[in-house]
Amino acid sequence: MKKFALVFTFVAVSILTFGQQDTLKPHAKNVGVTFNLTGLINNISLGSLTDKNNNNAILGRYYIKDDLALRTGFGIYSINNKWSTSDSIGTALVTMDSVQKRFDFTLTLGIEKHLGKTRRLDPYVGADFVVGAIGKTKINVDEKTSDNTGTATRQHIIQQDGGAVFGLSGIVGFNYFISRNFAIGAEYQIGYQVQRFGGDYSETTVNTPISGQSTSTFTKSIDKSKFGGFSVNSTAGILLSIFF
Repeated sequence: MKKFALVFTFVAVSILTFGQQDTLKPHAKNVGVTFNLTGLINNISLGSLTDKNNNNAILGRYYIKDDLALRTGFGIYSINNKWSTSDSIGTALVTMDSVQKRFDFTLTLGIEKHLGKTRRLDPYVGADFVVGAIGKTKINVDEKTSDNTGTATRQHIIQQDGGAVFGLSGIVGFNYFISRNFAIGAEYQIGYQVQRFGGDYSETTVNTPISGQSTSTFTKSIDKSKFGGFSVNSTAGILLSIFF
């Protein structure tokens, strides 16, 4: 009886140890990076996740325990658009140069609790908190009208305040490990989001004729909005996670 008990204990410990060594899932102190696979099956591409403001984001994970991970994401959205046009109106040549600038960013902090003891399938639940800034918008339009008498200019500047975004979401997702350190999966989020945008809005116009004095106009108003509500978000694709 004692021999049987010893053999049973040895086998149980061996199976437990083998199961722990054989798992493909991350362990404590492992780090992971997650991307989004987008496109059709015959036109698949590797892209980044999007944050609450639909900006590109990279999601990182750090396992503080085998079944508990901290997650963080950072998203940015930068606009620096330039347009140039030229056209003839009678004997005059009209050229127009426009520049639009804006910069947004978001930061996401969260936690995941990983469930299940299978070798490959890794379901999890969690929560995310996101905070972000919507940058100030500035549009600058320079127009020049030239003919044989000289050049007249017109500068038009539009500026609008940005805003902020806050959100809190619950998370349900899974990873499926196709090999050690590589997994595919999907994720769904349901949460509440508040977005404030705008404030001061101004337009400045400066006209400089070929001859005579320059004239300018300045108008200022308030243009702002606030949105809030619950939403359900999914990755709408396949997640690819790499751990090391």
